[in-house]
Amino acid sequence: MGYKNGSLKGNGSFVVGTGGKVMYTGSTSGDNNQIVAFDAEGAQYKSVDLSELLDQQNYDFAESIVRSREPSRRKNGQSLEDGDLWFDNSRDYAGFVWDSGEWRAIPSVPFGTIIECANPETPAGFLICNGEEVPDGDEYDRLRDLMDEFNGGNLPTRSQDFPFHFIKY
Repeated sequence: MGYKNGSLKGNGSFVVGTGGKVMYTGSTSGDNNQIVAFDAEGAQYKSVDLSELLDQQNYDFAESIVRSREPSRRKNGQSLEDGDLWFDNSRDYAGFVWDSGEWRAIPSVPFGTIIECANPETPAGFLICNGEEVPDGDEYDRLRDLMDEFNGGNLPTRSQDFPFHFIKY
């Protein structure tokens, strides 16, 4: 099934204010469902409630946590879920996955993995995602090959502001 553009009659809009506050403006028809998604199973467009999408983001996706102490909860305070990731920044970003109620070590972080971190210092074995060309040197060969194939030979570009993004080489 291919992608198909479509449209629905608009009945309002959202404004994202300072600090990320989302405010609804527009129609007072009682239908505040302003987000439209394509339901592939039903082959139709349907209105999606913003709160449903936020719940999906908060509960249906694995969380990536970077910190030195073993986390016992997600950043939003919710319980850990199988598949959540923790990178221990006190041990060269050793990786762990939450599985059946415990953290299990990931043998190694695969090259090409991008992590998000509040610390601006580039961890050992990583490069900052600044859009520059992958450096010369044998230790970068696998990442250079990957970036040549998918990103024109350059590192991914991510915000250079908080939080910082790094890619494993």
